[in-house]
Order: sequence, then structure tokens, then C-alpha cells
Amino acid sequence: MQFILWNFVNLIDAEGGWLVQLVITLTCVAIITHLLKIVLHRLHKKFEETHQVWKDTFVRAIYRPVSYYIWLVTLTHSVNLISDQLLSRHFLDEAKMALSVLAVLTVSWFLLAWKKNLLEVLVAKQKAHEIQMDTGRIVGFGKLATMFTLVVTGLLLMEVTGQSFKTLIAFGGISGLALAIASQEIIANFFGGLMIYITQPFTVQDYILLPSSNLEGYVEDIGWYQTCLRPYDKKPVYVPNSFFSKAHVINSSRMTHRRLNEKISVRHEDLAVVPKILDELEEYLSNHAGIDKEEKILASIENVGPYSVDIVISAMTVTTDEREFSKIKDSLFVKTGQVIDKNGAKIASAHLLPVPKSPSPRESSFTNE
Repeated sequence: MQFILWNFVNLIDAEGGWLVQLVITLTCVAIITHLLKIVLHRLHKKFEETHQVWKDTFVRAIYRPVSYYIWLVTLTHSVNLISDQLLSRHFLDEAKMALSVLAVLTVSWFLLAWKKNLLEVLVAKQKAHEIQMDTGRIVGFGKLATMFTLVVTGLLLMEVTGQSFKTLIAFGGISGLALAIASQEIIANFFGGLMIYITQPFTVQDYILLPSSNLEGYVEDIGWYQTCLRPYDKKPVYVPNSFFSKAHVINSSRMTHRRLNEKISVRHEDLAVVPKILDELEEYLSNHAGIDKEEKILASIENVGPYSVDIVISAMTVTTDEREFSKIKDSLFVKTGQVIDKNGAKIASAHLLPVPKSPSPRESSFTNE
């Protein structure tokens, strides 16, 4: 029995040793990648608990690119070993360029995955108000990082494949003019998007108005080519980025105050009590918690018209929230009505106004002539 087993081992070592080598190699790689996964998972838990964002996003991004690269290199060597034994053909030297390209793509994949994980964490922290940076700026940095990574990847691929920069320059010189003419709008929109990220006239989730084109809505996405607005009717509006370099943009989300500017009319016969009404309204606004006392508070007669006395009430609210602003305005209207009624005055209404005299037939015929 021992003799048979010994002969079998010798046969494998002599004729099929490469097969044992292949099995051992694949087994070792499987063990290594599994151990790598365990180690990285434990590091992820540790960094997540200690809030080390950069390290946590790094270890979460690195496993798949590295493990895939290890397996592809291992399979390449395994196929080369099988080909060398069965077909007497050694092609590993021919695959070196492919492995170099694979290495560059793996690094690029890892960097993009790391960037993606980091952006997700930063956006989540921004929404939880743990950091002061706004979402639009975070997304802008992410897009710039993506562009930089892709450019560097392209240059490295040219280097490992032996492509000369002179070829690229020559190609650019021959076709550059035609390409520039054909892609004018694309380039304008690209740089328009870049300037939006740099100058930050608005960011994602801001409510903006474009008076020149009668457009308004919440900024849903700022792309490299176009920006998506979502108005109140929820129909998306796509605006080319180059448009913003020439248009006036009103950013309602960045207002510091909302303005109360209301007009109420009382009867002519109430003119004597109007000063008292104005004093009480100014006192009410000065004591209101929702009114900014540092800004001008005004209650005055705007106009004495032919049928009424017009009172204007002006102030700035502390809040910019539309719902809270509406509540303040509602309370102002109620208080104004109470003050007017308390002082024996009445709000001028249509049925209290004199009816205009109808023209006589003679005047009508004269007008028609």
C-alpha cells in the first residue's frame, strides 16, 4: 500500500506537479483574499466607531479593486501555466502590458470608489448639520476629483501602452479646429458648470428664480452640461449651464429676512383716528418676537385717495421659512383689524365706496364721437 502511494506521489511530481502547483496557488489566493476581507471589515468597524472618516472610507473602497486585481493576475498566471504545460506556449510576456493596464484601472477604480464613499459620508454629515459645508460644494469637489482621476488615468494608460504625447498633440492639431467648432456649446456648458461650482451662486436644494426667462424652482441637480430645476408643479426643467453666465439669478433660499409690506385702507371719516391706529400697530410690531427690531419698522399713511385712506405696514421678519412667515402675516392682519375696530374705524370696502355717476346720453355720444 505504501509502495502504491509513493509511486502515485512520484507520478504527480513528475508528470502533474504543475497541477498541484496550480491548485496550491488558487487555494492560497482564496485564503489571502478571505483574510484580507476579514481584516478590512474589522478595520472598518474600528474606524466607524472612532469616527475616522478618511480611514473608514479608504478601507471600504480598497477591498473589491485589490481582490479583483489579485484574482485576475492569479488567473493570468494560471492560464499561462496551463498553456505552457499543455500547448508548450508561454504567453506571459505578451500579457505584461495587459497587466499594467489592469493595474492602472484598478488604482483608478479604487480612487473613484474612495471618492464616492467619502462624498456619501460628507453629505450625510451635512444633512445632520455636523459640518458647515453645503451639499453643492461637496458635490462640486466630487466632480472635480472625478475629472482629475480620469485625466491622470488616461495619461498613465498612455504611458504604460507606450503611446507618445506627440501623437496626441498631432491628432489635436489636425482635428482640434473641427472639434472646437462642433463642441462649442458643450465646452460652454462644461465651463458654465465649473463656474457654478467655483462661484456658488446657488447649490443643490436652493430655490432660485430666473426673471429673464420666467423660470423658477428648486435646484435638484447641477451636472456638467445642464442644471435641473424642480418647480412647484414638480415638472423638471433642464437649463444649460452656459445660460447662467448671462442670466440674472435670484436665490430665494439665501435671503436673511422676509419683508412684510402690506396695505390696508380705511374710510375718509376715520382719518382723525389713523395716527392712533398707526402708533398701536408700530408698538405691536416692535414687541413681536418674529420681527427683527434692528430693521426699519414702519406704519404710515401711504396715500389719501378719492375713496379711502391707505395705510402701509412694513417690517422685516426674523424667519425666512414660508410657513412661519405666513403665520406672522396672518397675525398682523388679525391685529390690524382689531386695532381698527377698537378705535371705532372701519376698513374701506367696495359697498361703502360711492357708485360712479353714469354719463348722460349727450356725454356718451360726445365721447363716442
